[in-house]
Amino acid sequence: MIYLALGSNLSGAFASSEALMAAAMTRLSQARMRVHARSPLYQTRPIGPAGQAAYVNAVVAVSSNLAPLGLLAECHAIEAEFGRHRRVKWGPRTLDIDILDYRQQICHHRIDLPHPRLAQRGFVLQPLRQIAPAWRHPVSGRHIEQLLADLPNGDVSRLFACEISVKGIHKTNNLGVYTMARVTVEDCVDKVTNRFELVLVASHRARGMSAGAEILVERDNDKNPVVALREIAEEKLIPSEIREDLVSSLQKQIDIDEPDEEVIMPLAGPQVFGNEEAPAENMAEMSEDDILAALQSMEAAAPKDSGRGGLSD
Repeated sequence: MIYLALGSNLSGAFASSEALMAAAMTRLSQARMRVHARSPLYQTRPIGPAGQAAYVNAVVAVSSNLAPLGLLAECHAIEAEFGRHRRVKWGPRTLDIDILDYRQQICHHRIDLPHPRLAQRGFVLQPLRQIAPAWRHPVSGRHIEQLLADLPNGDVSRLFACEISVKGIHKTNNLGVYTMARVTVEDCVDKVTNRFELVLVASHRARGMSAGAEILVERDNDKNPVVALREIAEEKLIPSEIREDLVSSLQKQIDIDEPDEEVIMPLAGPQVFGNEEAPAENMAEMSEDDILAALQSMEAAAPKDSGRGGLSD
């Protein structure tokens, strides 16, 4: 497997660095490589000249038929597409793509593999751990947990999935640094293992909040989809009950004696939530970004709260 690190602290033509990073990951999947896994986004204090904005970082796992130098050239071409200009060492940039590990190869001819500063960079190791928890350094053989344990508690924090958006919904502390999220999609998938079902359950619960349903956790200024995920993660509600309520809301009552000319058949659970018999089976493999987009689009269609702390623009 090949691991690439992505970073950005200039949004370029995009609304935010988060939006740019999402587009860059999509662009990688269209290049001469196949993307197998993507880490969540992390926020990091900048290294280099003072006055820079914080960085957004991520790691992706890819496979490619390109040799290391060919892959590096491909990455540089994608950087250029996103407006990267190399003017100042460690200066601000729209997009930076580094090869961290190329199939565990060790090379010091024209390209350094693995990346020479990989073991000292928490903003690389933390997202790498999310997609490769058993990874070991090709040179030292040390496990990624050992490498992380050697590093001080730094300025790296994971962004919650619903904060990764074109509109740029952020949480910051009084220092202006992104704080660690209280909950992520990964905290919920042990309660609702099918990610497509998780989208439907959370969005239905969020719509209920917009209609005035009681909130079971402290809102803390979170938007309804975030609150719904927190309720699921903290086991404040039973997902199966939300699922049943959703299925019921989608069913149409039919008069058997005088049936309608056009009948909308009830949506049974497997059809809605995508088991192996349903056409939505691929949606069980939704990425965290896909879940974000689905939650935000489905919640956007719901009516706003009236004085109950609902979604705001």
